[in-house]
Amino acid sequence: MKSIFKNKFMIVLILIITLISIIGVSYIILNKDKLKPPKSETDPNNINQQTDSSQDQTTSENQGNKEGVELKDKKVGSYIWFSGNNWRIINKSDDGIELISAKPVAILNFGLENNNYYDQSYLRKWLNQKYYTTLNNKELLKTQTYIWRKNNDGTTNSVTDYIGLLTKEEYVKNKDILNMSKYNWTMSAPSYIENQAYYVSNNGKLDIAQVDSKYGVSPIIKLINNISIKDGNGTKELPYRIVEERIAKPGEKLNTRHSGEYVSYSGLIWRVVDINQNLTTKLLYNNVIWFEGFDTRNIPVYDKEDKNNIANYLNTVFYGNLSNNNWLVMSDWYMKDYGYIPPVEDPNNPPQFVNYNYDPNNPDEKTVEQISYERRKIESISAYVGLLRFGELLTTTDISADWWLITQVNDSSSKLYYIYYLSGIISQTEAFTKLPARPAINLDSAVYITGGDGTLDNPYKLAR
Repeated sequence: MKSIFKNKFMIVLILIITLISIIGVSYIILNKDKLKPPKSETDPNNINQQTDSSQDQTTSENQGNKEGVELKDKKVGSYIWFSGNNWRIINKSDDGIELISAKPVAILNFGLENNNYYDQSYLRKWLNQKYYTTLNNKELLKTQTYIWRKNNDGTTNSVTDYIGLLTKEEYVKNKDILNMSKYNWTMSAPSYIENQAYYVSNNGKLDIAQVDSKYGVSPIIKLINNISIKDGNGTKELPYRIVEERIAKPGEKLNTRHSGEYVSYSGLIWRVVDINQNLTTKLLYNNVIWFEGFDTRNIPVYDKEDKNNIANYLNTVFYGNLSNNNWLVMSDWYMKDYGYIPPVEDPNNPPQFVNYNYDPNNPDEKTVEQISYERRKIESISAYVGLLRFGELLTTTDISADWWLITQVNDSSSKLYYIYYLSGIISQTEAFTKLPARPAINLDSAVYITGGDGTLDNPYKLAR
């Protein structure tokens, strides 16, 4: 009897254990995904990996930022694309974000000879009158006070403007971040010498130079704090772009856009230089064309009729190859330095060629010297294709090449100015020097935008 009871008990126990095992195995099978350990935050296979919202460089920012991420939360040194230019954050405060142009926007004189007061300088006037008008979204800008000189007696000299430059103190503070490799003016000037101002050389050295030297200009602006980021990761190659910046919509006129923005025309990439008074738009080719010389006879004058001259090729072959070249407007291209004053001639001692009588039946009789003398008296020339002159926007090192300007050197009969890329200055050389050029054109005021966003990767497309 006991043996029978014991056998029944063992059977029931086995059934219970079997049932429990079946239930356990079923639970594991049904919940196997839930029982896996979580992936590490550094697991490269975890595509849902979360990162801190303040981190600057993330995959999500390369594809577009989450709503609410603001520029003020980004680190000093980050790159920003704004108003056709790359900028860098150099300071953040409760009242705004201070940006400096990542590269010079032009190469200019500091000011007039024997006056290094920044508040009276040509640079200040150019920045806050000429350059200010080219900026997009001016409602995002704030004025700030710049102290351009600290005096030995404890007093200071300052200006309050929308646009300024680095002071020498700011450069010392930010030099490791800025890593400047081109000549740049600061707004600072010593009190012990009146014709010199501080600049940064292409090797990062702070020094002083004559105020009529031609060095780079890297503006500083301050933006309001509540600016949202649209995309980018803050690097030079993929700068942050902001939600608030106005991008042209299809149908908008090209002459509503801003200096530095990129345009596609005739299968080539161009940059907007400026909007002219007649509402045509000046564009600069975003590449170079090599020439054996500005003029192979060493005449420093832009002359489209002379086959020895750079202007002839640009206004025949280059112009002829442009599609829709009927969009171009015949324009005056000024060849003199902005400070040019025609010399006063002494009637009792006329120049060598003043009384020369040209014989049209013997055109070869006219010498190169005579031709040069006559052409250098010309202030401007009308042409469809020209070159930029000293003092214009984008006369700078935005591409990796030297390139000709149209501007003649006042005290020379054979030299012109050119952009010297390695140093970031404007230098001068003989007209027969082998250098490349960047054609410039003016497009009709009727030209409008059909697409793009004005960046190098997505330039504005045009129609008329």
